[in-house]
Order: sequence, then C-alpha cells, then structure tokens
Amino acid sequence: MIHSRFSLYRGLLALGFLLFCALSRSSAQGPPLLRETFSREISVFVGGELSPGGMEIAGRELSVFVGGDSPLAIPQVISREMTVLVTTPEVPDKVTQLRVTVSPTGESASLDWSDYNEAAQRDVVRYRVYVSKSPFTTIDGRIPDFTVPASTFSLLITNIPAYQDRYFAVVAEDALGGFDRSVVYSASYVIARESFSRELSVFVGGEIIPSFDQVLSREMTVLVTTPAIPERIANLHIDISPTGERAVLDWSAYNELAQRDVVRYEVYFSDRPILSVLGMSPKAQVPAGNQSYVFTNLPPWQDRYFAVVPVDALEGFDANVNYAAGYVLASEAFSREFSIFSGGSTQPGGNEIVSRELSVLVPDMTTPVPLTTLVADTSVSAFSALDLNWSAYNEMSQLDVLRYRVYVGSSIFTNVAEMEPYEYAPAGSPFHTTRGLHGGEIYYVAAVAEDVLGNWNPNVVPVSAKASIGALGEIRNLAVKTTADSLLFDWLPPQQVDAFLKEFHVYFGADPVPIVIPPGTTRYEVSGLSRAKGLPFRVSTVDTFRTESAGISVLAATWLPNPTNVVAQGFDQRARLSWIHAEPNNLVKHYAVYGSAENFSSVVGMTPILTTREPRVDVTGLVNGTSEFFAVTTVNLVGGEDPVVQSVGVVPAPVAGSFADLAISNSIAPTAAFQGQTIEVRWSGKNVGAGGTSSRSGVPVTAWVDRVVLSPDDVLGDADDVVLADIAHTGSLNSGGSYPGFAAVRVPTNLFGIYRLAVLLNAEGTVYEHLDAAPNLGVAASSLQILRGSAPTISLQPTNSSVPAYSSAQLVTVVSGSPTPTLQWRMDGIPLAGQTNETLTLTHVQPWQAGLYDLIAENAIGKASSTQVVVR
Repeated sequence: MIHSRFSLYRGLLALGFLLFCALSRSSAQGPPLLRETFSREISVFVGGELSPGGMEIAGRELSVFVGGDSPLAIPQVISREMTVLVTTPEVPDKVTQLRVTVSPTGESASLDWSDYNEAAQRDVVRYRVYVSKSPFTTIDGRIPDFTVPASTFSLLITNIPAYQDRYFAVVAEDALGGFDRSVVYSASYVIARESFSRELSVFVGGEIIPSFDQVLSREMTVLVTTPAIPERIANLHIDISPTGERAVLDWSAYNELAQRDVVRYEVYFSDRPILSVLGMSPKAQVPAGNQSYVFTNLPPWQDRYFAVVPVDALEGFDANVNYAAGYVLASEAFSREFSIFSGGSTQPGGNEIVSRELSVLVPDMTTPVPLTTLVADTSVSAFSALDLNWSAYNEMSQLDVLRYRVYVGSSIFTNVAEMEPYEYAPAGSPFHTTRGLHGGEIYYVAAVAEDVLGNWNPNVVPVSAKASIGALGEIRNLAVKTTADSLLFDWLPPQQVDAFLKEFHVYFGADPVPIVIPPGTTRYEVSGLSRAKGLPFRVSTVDTFRTESAGISVLAATWLPNPTNVVAQGFDQRARLSWIHAEPNNLVKHYAVYGSAENFSSVVGMTPILTTREPRVDVTGLVNGTSEFFAVTTVNLVGGEDPVVQSVGVVPAPVAGSFADLAISNSIAPTAAFQGQTIEVRWSGKNVGAGGTSSRSGVPVTAWVDRVVLSPDDVLGDADDVVLADIAHTGSLNSGGSYPGFAAVRVPTNLFGIYRLAVLLNAEGTVYEHLDAAPNLGVAASSLQILRGSAPTISLQPTNSSVPAYSSAQLVTVVSGSPTPTLQWRMDGIPLAGQTNETLTLTHVQPWQAGLYDLIAENAIGKASSTQVVVR
C-alpha cells in the first residue's frame, strides 16, 4: 500500500509558459504527454497562492492536466518536488542529533533536529517530543509532551518552570504508528539560583588574590585547531524573493561543532553554477555560531548561484563547493495558471504555484544510451582524485536520467554487469570529482546513465587518467650559501605539485609572520646581517586549499671568525696545531685544516687536509727539517667559511729525551645536586709516559694544576664552560706513578639544568707531555642535574610557653627548603647542644631554663630565623 501526500508550497518548482503551451496541445498530439518538455527549469510567475485542497493522493499514478483536459493514458510523472510516503514495517531511525538551546534561567528551550534524514525513513508522519526532569533512555509508559508534523525540524518550548535542568528527546513516528522506544536524550542546564555558577575559574600563570571562584556561565567556547579542513556544506537552503532582490541563505543543518575549529563562513554568489571558489572573492563573511545570512538590494531579475564555505582557525577551507541556486521569476511572464490533479479530478480549483522550479521526469522503458564521451583528468580540485566531465552527453534527450553510476578499476574493462559502482553522481551536472583514490596511480573509469526505472546499459567505454597527488608534500634540497653578512637560500619544489601549489611561506628569524613567495620562485636572500649570526629559516608549502605543511627548517649562520692564536709545534714527522674554540660554539660544524709548503692568506681553491671538532689536531706524514704552513678555518652549520686566513709555519723535528704522559681515570661525581650545594669530586691521575714529570728542556716539575669544570654541552674547553675549582697537585710523578685527586666544590647558585662534569689534568700545561697520547680529560660517567634550590622558610612559628616548675614545655616549628636546611635551637642567642630538630622538648623545666628561644635554619641558598618566644 502506498500513501502519498502532495503540498503546494512556495518552494515547489512550477512549469511555465512552455509547459502550458505543450499541454494545451495534448489532444492533438496524443499520449504520451511531456515528452518534449524535458527542461527542469522554466520561468513561471503565479499570482496569489492558495492552500491545497487535499493533502493526500490515493493511488500510485499521478497525472498532470491543464484546464479541462480529459484523463489520458499518460506515463506516470516522477517529481522531485513531491513527497511520497511508502510505508515500511521498519520503524524510523532514532533522532540522535538533537540540539537544545536554553535561556539562562531555563524558562524556554529551542529544539533543533535538522540533521535528521527524514527522507531516508520514507514514511515519517510526525515527531513525538518528550520532556523530563531526569535523564531517560526509553519512552515506555510516557506520553509525548508535544507532537509536530513531518518536515518540521524545530520546536520552541516556553513557560518552563525556571531554574530547573531538563532532558529532551524527539522520536520519529511512521505512517503505521511505529516508532523506536529507546531514545538518545539531550540535556539543558541552567544557572543554579543559589550560586552564580557551578563552574570553576581557569588561570594562565599566577592566580591573583582574591581568587575568582565563580564564572557566570557554564558555556565556554574552546577552539582546538586541527590540521584537517572543515567539511563542505552540503545542505544550503535559499529563499529568494520573486524578483531576486532579496535572498535568505540558511545552512543550519551543518554540524559546526563536529569540525571543532570553524571561525567564520565565507559567502559567495555568481551568475553561473559554482563548483570551486578558487580565485573568487567572498561577498560576505559570517562569524562562527551563525548559520544564516540575508542579501538585500540585489539587482533584480537575475538568477544567482550561492555557496557557503566554512573556514577554520588555521585559514583552511575546501575550495570545492556544493552550490545552491536562487531563481527569479521571468519578467516577461506575469501569470500562468498551473494545476495538478490526481486520478479523475475535476476542473482545477485555481490553486496557483508561486515558484520557478519543478523537476519533472517522464519515465519510459528505453534504456539511456551509453555514455561514450567521458573525459577524465587528473583532478585540480581535490587530492587523490579524478575530475570527470561528460558534458558532451545529451542527458536531456534521454528524458528520465536519474543518476550516473561511476566505475573505477586498476585495469581496463568494457562491461560492468558484475562490477559494483565506485560511487553515484546525481543527474543535472556533467561534472564530478571522484575522490579517495591512491595519489599518482593510473585508473580506468567509466560512467553509466541510469534512469528512474533503474534501467542502465552495462557496456562501457572506459578512459584512463592519473589520480592527483595525495598531498602536496615538502620542498626538496634546501641549500644555503653564506657570506659574512648575507644568506642565500635555494630549494626545489615538491616532487609532484599538479595544480595544488599555491605559494611558499618563508619564516626567517623570530618573526612568526611568514613571507609569501610565489610558486614559481624557489630562492630567498637576506643581506645586511652581522657576522657570526645564527638564524632559523623554514620553508613550508601552501596548497590551493590554504593548507600549510610543517615545513623544512635549517639553522643558518653567517661566517664565523676563524680561530686566532693557532699554535704549531713540531715533532718527529708531525706537527701539532692547537687553538681556542671559535664562538658562538653552537654554530660551529667543524674546523677545516689547510696545509701548504708556501705561506698563504686565502683558502680559495684549496681542499682541507682534514677536519675536526676538537681545538687540537696532529698532522702526520711530514718530512723532518722541512718547513710547512698551516691554517685553520671555522666552518659554520651550513658549510660556510671565511676564506681569509693567517697561516703559521712549523718545522717537524724529533725531540730528544724521555717525557711524562699524564692520564686520568675514575672521574666520579654525583648525578644531582641543588644550587649552592657542596659536592665531592674524585679522580685518579697516572704518569704513563717513559720519563718523569718535567719541562720540554728536561727540568723536573713538581707541581701542576688539575681543573674541575662544568659544561652545558658536549664541547669541553669553549667559552661556556664554568670552572668550579683549580686543585693544586704537589710532588713529581715518575713513570708509572699515580695519585688520587679530590675536590669539594660548591655548585653555583645561578646554574640550572643538565651539565657535564669533567676534570682536566695539567690544565695549564706545566708538565711537558711529549705527543700527549693518553687522555688528560676525564668526564664523569653521568651528567650532573642541577636542581633549583630554595632558601629555608619557617611556615609554623613557635609560640610563647608558660609552664609550672618542673613541668615539660614543647616548641614546634615546620621548616622547608632545598637542600634540606640544618637546624639549631638557641636560648638567649646561645646554641643548645644536640637540639637540631624542628621540635624542641624541655622536660622538668628549671627556673634557669626560662628565657628567649628561637630556631635558626640554614642551607646553601640562605638562612632563616624563627620568631623569638618566651619560656617561663
């Protein structure tokens, strides 16, 4: 059994003058009618609108007549502007998306369930609305508080008792009276009368005093940005005035909250259909939270196509849109009467339709002809997609095409009878984007026209095309050329860009605002910088949807100063070069050592003989007695170096005699300490050389300095090292001799974080160590974590005590601080032996124990004294 209802309403599309003329000639032409009238859009102006005389049409066949034409055998008309209810045994799906907007005191509540797909249920006739004071998941035993007819998706409830939370549910009921008794409720909360808010205060940083323990609302908008762009608006409703001077746009069915970070909507319109807004400027902007807009004072008598695009907090949006059309009445057609009858209806009652659009399909048994003119291209509007175009296919001549079946395969095919469609595309537009493919892969694709009776031809002529890339990706081969005062950056675009590269964004230094570089430019230069300047540089790609990549970064630097005071020493067939680290050391990639038999002042065209990160190197393989010249350059993080150098000469020669070679081992230090705390460091020194400790000339050396240092990085010996102590060693050391090293050192109060602790034997080079093969530098196995210290504080002060003779008295304090403070009780300023706890207990108080008592708390950071109290 089929129930149908048909309503004449303002939004119904009407046939115009062309249809009127075609129908008036029906008696001469004979059935079937409307074959030649296959246009879905005809201009009509109809005078006053009347309410329909009947809401239901009994029977499946619906005929269209004009004037007094008699009934004919006419193929049934399937209109998209007509509601047909087909009852089913299944009850309608639950209403799960119910939005409730409540007034602050709860006296009114607005319900909205416009996201519910009523059409998919086929036979919804009404909605049952339930209101409760407590949460509920079933409506068994409940009577609906309100009912509203089908096609109504909102309800305003007023006169609710104030200051009471409420719970709401909406249930769809079908034509057979069936409905789902289990529900998903939505709640409305109001502000409690006894307090201004149930919420708590949120602070960033320090909380001020007095603290705010109240906020005025439960509602707080938190915007959490996501890399995904908002979904496009699929359901845009247009209500346009008859002459087109006013248009009301409504997209309230769009789920803004599900997108998480929509900040505004950009509204576009054009005089032709809009498939993409790339290159277009918005006509209006609407802030998030608003889902309607009104255009006024538009030029009259012009059809328009509208689109609304949600934009997120990162300026991301989908440039591809679903447009909605606003058609105006033709100025030359002032009135046409158009009536619709069912069955054997008599003369029309004169009801008139004020609308331009009526979709009328006249089905027949003829299968639509195959679509052989499909064009497929790499998409320029979506990633991992193909853009399809069948505009050469004559859809109108088929009369009743309902949709297109789109087939996709990785190999060629000619018949789709056994294949499942990849997707469907609606009739009416010859352009379609097939998404969700693998970017960069070749696909075969075909489209098949299907009519309203389900007829379609499985024989196809597929075409092949490459899917667009899956994502734009990052730039490649970022390179930097550097001078003393400039930086030149070059890069290559991503491997594949198709049509999606909009621009590059360059971030230089600490500036958070990007420099926009056009897509055809892959170079950026900065000049006028200072020497030894390190600056971060990042290049990101921006696609046509305004999605920005994470970017490729580099820490670039201008030329660093070359090492000064390079010292060269000659040994047997080798030269030892040593220097002081260049600064800033964190911009040093390595040092390059150049050599030549002739003195030189530039390394242009020369190749380094070796590189090192240490401030000392031995060049071997030299000829004794032959002069050699060497220079050292500082190579920065991006490979730049100042070519101007000052070389030093050296003559390799053997050194006569046996000399000491000091070696360090067993460097031991704590792994954590507070600022200002004293720590113990231990190590062992040993002479592993062939001779005793002496100078190069052989004079015995009986004293030298071992140095304890802290370094914030792994580079020891540069400017950021902190010397904790120089420990003097006395006594000579013969070959094989050893000694223990010890230092009690105080951790500086201005240091915090992770440091490497090391001990350097013979720090000032007093002992000549020929070739110095053994390590003089010993680094503790674990880093030292320096913790923040705090001076002592006494949060609980002692109180005066008056006790009878020979009774007990107790003075109580609470002390904190890092490191843990040492405590000492005093009487009349004199320390009390053994009294070093927070609590002082005096037993059998004697008269001589009466006096002023206080507590002294002290640690490496500071000192605190308690209040002086009287005991008597």
